[in-house]
Amino acid sequence: MGWSEAARSVWGKTDRDTGSWMPLVQHLEDSAAVAGFLWDEWLAPNVRRVISEPLPSGEADGRALLTFLAGIHDLGKASPAFAAKAEYAGPEFAGLVTDMEGQGLRVGPASPQAPPHCRVGQFLLTEWLQQQGFSKGAADGFASPVGAHHGVPPTTLELRALRGQESVGATDAWRAVQSEIVEGVAARTGADQLLPDWTRLSLPLTAQVLLTAAVVVADWLASDVKRFPHEVLAAGARLANAQLARDLMMPWSPTAAPDAESLLRERFPHLADAQIHPMQIDAVKAAKAVEEPAALLIEAPMGQGKTEAALAAAEVLASRFGQSGVMVGLPTMATSDAMFGRVRSWIDDLPGDAANSIFLAHGKAELNDDYALLTKDAYYRSVGDPERDRSDPGGAQASSWLQGRRKGVLANMVVGTIDQVLMGALKVRHTALRLLALAGKVVVIDEVHASDVYMNVYLRGVLEWLGAFGTPVVLVSATLPPRTREELLAAYAAGRRGLVDDLTDQDAQDEEHAGAYPRVTVQGRSRTTVPVEVVGESRDLAVERMDDDVTELVGLVGGAVADGACVAVICNTVTRAQEAYDALLERLGPERVQLVHSRFVATDRMRREQHLRDLLGPPGSDGVSVGRPRGFVVVGTQVLEQSLDIDVDLMITDLAPIDLVLQRSGRLHRHRRGAGEQHRPEAFRTPRLYVRAVGPIDLAGDPPALDDGGTAVYGGAPLLRSALVLEPYLAGQPLALPADIPVLVARGYSAALEPPAGWATAWAEAEKTAQREAENREEAAGKFLLVDPFYERSMIGWLNARVDDRGDEARSAAQVRDGDEGIEVVIVIRNDFGEVSLLPGENGEPGRSLPDVSFDAPEHALAREVARHSLRLPATMSRGRRGDAVIAELERLGADFTGWQQSRWLRGVLVLPLDGEGRANISGQFLHYDRDRGLMMTAMGTEGA
Repeated sequence: MGWSEAARSVWGKTDRDTGSWMPLVQHLEDSAAVAGFLWDEWLAPNVRRVISEPLPSGEADGRALLTFLAGIHDLGKASPAFAAKAEYAGPEFAGLVTDMEGQGLRVGPASPQAPPHCRVGQFLLTEWLQQQGFSKGAADGFASPVGAHHGVPPTTLELRALRGQESVGATDAWRAVQSEIVEGVAARTGADQLLPDWTRLSLPLTAQVLLTAAVVVADWLASDVKRFPHEVLAAGARLANAQLARDLMMPWSPTAAPDAESLLRERFPHLADAQIHPMQIDAVKAAKAVEEPAALLIEAPMGQGKTEAALAAAEVLASRFGQSGVMVGLPTMATSDAMFGRVRSWIDDLPGDAANSIFLAHGKAELNDDYALLTKDAYYRSVGDPERDRSDPGGAQASSWLQGRRKGVLANMVVGTIDQVLMGALKVRHTALRLLALAGKVVVIDEVHASDVYMNVYLRGVLEWLGAFGTPVVLVSATLPPRTREELLAAYAAGRRGLVDDLTDQDAQDEEHAGAYPRVTVQGRSRTTVPVEVVGESRDLAVERMDDDVTELVGLVGGAVADGACVAVICNTVTRAQEAYDALLERLGPERVQLVHSRFVATDRMRREQHLRDLLGPPGSDGVSVGRPRGFVVVGTQVLEQSLDIDVDLMITDLAPIDLVLQRSGRLHRHRRGAGEQHRPEAFRTPRLYVRAVGPIDLAGDPPALDDGGTAVYGGAPLLRSALVLEPYLAGQPLALPADIPVLVARGYSAALEPPAGWATAWAEAEKTAQREAENREEAAGKFLLVDPFYERSMIGWLNARVDDRGDEARSAAQVRDGDEGIEVVIVIRNDFGEVSLLPGENGEPGRSLPDVSFDAPEHALAREVARHSLRLPATMSRGRRGDAVIAELERLGADFTGWQQSRWLRGVLVLPLDGEGRANISGQFLHYDRDRGLMMTAMGTEGA
């Protein structure tokens, strides 16, 4: 069946470079063909299920509906509003309007105020569907993917404004072409035979969202002129020439997993001869036993192999419920980079010969050397140069097409910061695309306890959507407060339509095991808790308070180092860490002490963290670490809670919320070092934790004094609560691990926790402040929170009042994190002659000179190295009006770095030029960068790491 001359005269694409153009109907045919390929070869079975389930004939209907919608997604281009834009394409395309008008299609002058073609398309399709017998509400749902295919659905007012407008094509000639296109695509895709059955349906919002995203992918691929050139070829040849299978890479098809123990040993070589933890076995067994898509919550002490358990469980869930990938979300870029290598190794050990696409999802991914090599190999494959492709043909590979902030998360395997998951519940352009990426995977969220009250608003929102999609989720934590656990599981259950909204409504069996720890909780429409056997791992942790005095700190640490101990000192603020480091440096010298925190430039921080892993990482199977120093101290901030697998003999920590104190203690005796810890110094074979930054705790007197810095970071309420629940242990009672972990966390966050009489006034004020701040933060987060998956009948108005990301993912990521990360800058040295260089080297050698910043961008490799000299300024310099003033001053200081705008690595960065001594004065704040100490401020800081 051919198209009329009138239909073929309507243009769809132009190419100014070649002067060629493509008829609209050709692009629509291409899009429908690509959509068919996506359905047959690429979309996850679970995604196809969500789309097909509400349709009478299941997947056959689903394929027809997707190809139909992809084939008419640009229907709105068959209108005077769009046709007139040929004059904007260039003078060489002026004849396009003449040709259309020669077919009776009156065009008229172009107007910048013309309605977008996606809006016009939805309007026209809705009218047509109603003519076929659809109700208005049903037609709105089926037409939504057409209106939303540019990332933002129309509003009711936008659609209403199109009624009677000539720009949509009110003449008989235009109406005839529009009808021909819709009816022709319906016939070509088989939708014409199914439409009568669809008229009685209301398409769920979940299906509309996934259809929209699939149409977007089809449109983007079909719009690539290299894949689908403007010259006319037979339909089959056009699709074959597009090389979709090569560049998209095929989805992961997990096979049925063996028994739990075999699975763990096969996937993780380091477990081949090791004792498998019962928690790991129980997590895999739970994934095998669950009868429906579910959320698994793995709660177990630090260092017991929860990551391996989560990945193994994810593989089982993927094979059982039709998922074609895994997404792992972590708290920070540093934890994501560390996890990337582990996930890549897991992928390489998966069965089968097929490669799996992988993507590292955070703002600095291309600075990760391992990932950068994968993307380079992907480029060589895409240009037909396999000789230079060094990737494992059966392992993890980057895809040349699945790159960038919107397409990258569509890869089979994704490792990234948790905001990449949270943005699935954020009202922002192309949210549907992110939800498609999540819906087809098993979503693993590691260290879920690290999300704060603001982030948890988005986490609950995305969990409800994942539950509605039937997307399995694995949540991992060592120290999750009970109420947070209930809120997260209830959100997923609500999505599963289990209506578990009452946080106190648990199954009797779950209630029976509510205090179990470790445990695996399975949440579908109902809940099951599996208590995990504790096998020979109970130990006592001695906890003591010490005065917040640097002299006492130096004496304690100095003595321990002299006895051969490896010690960690964890501080709540960078300033306190720098002060502790300076004092210990004077006593111990540079070979025995190292500082790590978030205010080092990326190159320095990565080098320091790797050095610590080398010195203090896991021992061999015999409990011995060959390179472990005899006597060493690491001073750090919150980065030691999350991103480093290190093991120390003694720990000193500032008072923090109780769950974070326990997280920090997870680096103390993290790995077994021989029977009875015989390979540790004799005096440190029993783990001992000292707590500072808190005054004496007197239950009969006044509340303890708290450090101002810690209070600024965490607030007074959680610190007072932590002090109260730790009091018995500080008084001499051993802290039993792991048994006391859930008890302490539950008590520390319990609404029923009562303060001693003398603490009552300070306690009440702190609690009131905490409650007010939590309510304010939840309200602020809710401003851009996506509605739940059952709230709307169609996508009309779905993204009203959305975040304006202006093409910048950092804006979206900041929105789901409350913008708490500080202003990012690139640090360089500018001497008295105006010459610019990198920071001095590790041994004090001059930094590498940079070309004239006013005219030239550094060459690729050097520009990438410059980008690694980045850090975030303290939060106190980044908030409110002061933050605005700092940005304005940085823009002034970097105004002549115009040459950097030519570099993709450096375009748009804020530059902090330091003088030859590494100093600068910014907005009244004196800053100094030191290779051993990081960025220092003259004034006392209250910002955390």
